Amino acid sequence: MKVELAQIKGRDGDTAYNLTRALEVIATCAVDTDLLILPETYITGFPTKDNIANLAEPLNGPSIQRLHAAAKARNISVAVGFAEVCDGRYFNTTVLITPEDGVALHYRKTQLWSGERDVFEPEARPLGTASCSSRKSKKGKVTQFPEHEKKLCCPKDLSPLAAKRAYDSVGQNCRCMLRIAPE
Repeated sequence: MKVELAQIKGRDGDTAYNLTRALEVIATCAVDTDLLILPETYITGFPTKDNIANLAEPLNGPSIQRLHAAAKARNISVAVGFAEVCDGRYFNTTVLITPEDGVALHYRKTQLWSGERDVFEPEARPLGTASCSSRKSKKGKVTQFPEHEKKLCCPKDLSPLAAKRAYDSVGQNCRCMLRIAPE
């Protein structure tokens, strides 16, 4: 499985700009990429309590639909974060979009930073229920994971610090490529 990490700068509160950038990265990722990982809340940026109602989208919202169409066109999976609205509640959500299924899984962040607590609600999951698993797709094994911004846990660990160091060592707007060897 080839994973491409795109540590790209977005604009808080500018969904149109961020979505355009995300679609560009999908269109230009390496041909043999299986999974493209974009940053936490990348599509909407980090919202405030004043703009969350205008930025948040449902899981089947227009941004996710456009990302699915782009993922399907390139036959890749995409992990990306955004501000989700569900039943009037707001979550810091990461989705795994596959070409076949669209949103194959979603994860609502459970451990919020102090600045996020007045904007998002934590997912009310019992401790320990979020775990790594994998399933087959048309391109082979698709790794599913809880918080891509914390670590990619299957089949080999990649800490966010390692990804950040790789990013910092070559400068802004680079793409960190990671190859994960088969188990």
